Amino acid sequence: MENIRRIKGIDELLKKLPEGYRSFYHFGTILSLNYGKEFDYEKAFDYVDCIDMILTDREHKYKINVKLIDIVGEMSFDILNGFWSGLNIIYHESYDYRHYEFTSFEQDISFDVWCRDISVKLVED
Repeated sequence: MENIRRIKGIDELLKKLPEGYRSFYHFGTILSLNYGKEFDYEKAFDYVDCIDMILTDREHKYKINVKLIDIVGEMSFDILNGFWSGLNIIYHESYDYRHYEFTSFEQDISFDVWCRDISVKLVED
């Protein structure tokens, strides 16, 4: 997480998470995933596709709200195994205006989404 400083809210999130939880691959359980369109007042001034999800670690100790803004790509799940790990967010300077690649290393999941912006925050009960 620490090498993705352009993500909105990442500094605040890193302050609240202990040292051992400062990598996205710890958050392999999807508690909720919502896809929809939102009006983008900042850049597009039009409706853009968004994914809003809540991720948690194996022990359900920490929950993170992740919002992917202005997305393209594909995702599919093999629900037989029901796990997700290897989450990776890569910032690409040269890829049109959707610079973030949000993907997984697992074979059971095909999650390869590109987005313009990402915001994160810790869900506090």
